[in-house]
Amino acid sequence: MERLITVFLLLSLFSGTSQARVQREPTTAMASALTAASINRATTARVGPGSSGPAVLRAQILLDRAHFSCGQIDGRYSQNLKNAIEAYQSAYQLKVDGVVGRSMWKLLNQDSAEAVIEHRISPEDLAGPFVDKIPQDMEAKSKLKGMYYESPLQEFTGKYHASEALLKRLNPRQRFDRVGKEILVPNVVTPPRGRAASVVVTGLGTTLPVRAASVEALDSAGKVLLYAPANVGGPHDPLPVGEWKVTDIVHNPWYNYNPDLFWDPEDPNTKSKIPPGPNGPVGLVWIGISKPHYGLHGAADPELIGRAHSDGCVRMTNWDALELANLVGKGTPVIMKEGLGGSHRARAAENREKAGDVESTAARRAGRSTAKRQGTPQ
Repeated sequence: MERLITVFLLLSLFSGTSQARVQREPTTAMASALTAASINRATTARVGPGSSGPAVLRAQILLDRAHFSCGQIDGRYSQNLKNAIEAYQSAYQLKVDGVVGRSMWKLLNQDSAEAVIEHRISPEDLAGPFVDKIPQDMEAKSKLKGMYYESPLQEFTGKYHASEALLKRLNPRQRFDRVGKEILVPNVVTPPRGRAASVVVTGLGTTLPVRAASVEALDSAGKVLLYAPANVGGPHDPLPVGEWKVTDIVHNPWYNYNPDLFWDPEDPNTKSKIPPGPNGPVGLVWIGISKPHYGLHGAADPELIGRAHSDGCVRMTNWDALELANLVGKGTPVIMKEGLGGSHRARAAENREKAGDVESTAARRAGRSTAKRQGTPQ
């Protein structure tokens, strides 16, 4: 059944394969400054402001595997990575300084999996469907069969949480559209971590045009099951501070573009129905909450997550939104708040306290029906 969503969000858009552990020195196809050996052996080098290269990349991958996402993996130290490091340090009672040093490496290195592995390109990888170019115009988008990936390379960026530039650097002079070719990719596949008792979205107090936030899924004891960066709205569409509930989860959602819901609509005279796909306005999944027209969702431009702002909703990378969707269900509390400074440890303690408050509130309201928001998928 066709599902339509009307949302209030940013419109700047954004297996059957074989994998083998890398156990040999780089071949010609892998020859670059970032080799399998240099990355997998980077187990102690300090990672902090100004860092780049193998140790940064390995730290990003291991944090992703530990469910502390820095968004798009690119081998560079950034504000997103700093935030993910601080969230991990807070969760594991380390000194919160945004630097991966000896103590943090000791914990990260308990994950013995290789950080980069080989992926053999399969016929399924190249089966598509793909689209030559995603148009900017909303009406033109509505005429597409789907908001598909534009190339196999872009598909691999979503699958392996990496930037196109990083994949090209890992695989110099390599084609990404040849069956049987082996490419180096981040090893980001890990098992899910159970069910979340609550979700906390915290505005990070950044300065426009950046309006970043963190999204944390917590268990009933306040343990972090997922940390991820996000974009939220600016002054025209501020984060709706308060306590809400998950009302629906829609994979591969359609999107109803209604310019009447935007203060600065891109196409003010056109209402359009945009088909689903990873390059769609709400990405690969929509998590609606009890505030009408509002939710958490994927995005077509992972490189902008944590580095821009939305026109209302909480925008995450497609892979982080998909992981969050697997952790929550209808009725899961969603707390939205502004972080007005202070240490990450203090904010984490507040989140754990909030998680306890939400749990008891949910228990008290167990007999009540969940509020239904307007504009849910039909």
